[in-house]
Amino acid sequence: MQATLLTDSWIRACGKRSSTIAAAPWRSDSSSSTATVRAFDAAAPDYDRATDGALFRLQRAQAHRLLLRWLPARARVLEIGCGTGDLLAALKPSYGVGVDISRAMIDRARDKHGAETGLDFLVGDAETLE
Repeated sequence: MQATLLTDSWIRACGKRSSTIAAAPWRSDSSSSTATVRAFDAAAPDYDRATDGALFRLQRAQAHRLLLRWLPARARVLEIGCGTGDLLAALKPSYGVGVDISRAMIDRARDKHGAETGLDFLVGDAETLE
């Protein structure tokens, strides 16, 4: 299976098309910081409201426009650090996988977008991709 890799930092840094990579399995021996996971889990209930300010909306709109120009229609998309899944859902991929380190963020993404065909949300640590 092929997926297009998207990360917020890559989009900000490069602003151009990435290479296509094979999707990789997650190792189960996550080395992520427990404190980091706890912080994102704690932020999850208020994350959407906290990121709904004018600056965040502008950044999301710009990223969305860029990605829609950059991605082929109905692309297969892997988003690492998907949070509550809004960007992935907005891209309307033919198949999309959102990955986040926070189970609470993934639970919110599933609640918000889980019924949408072709979207899967997984708990995983990007640092443990094999």
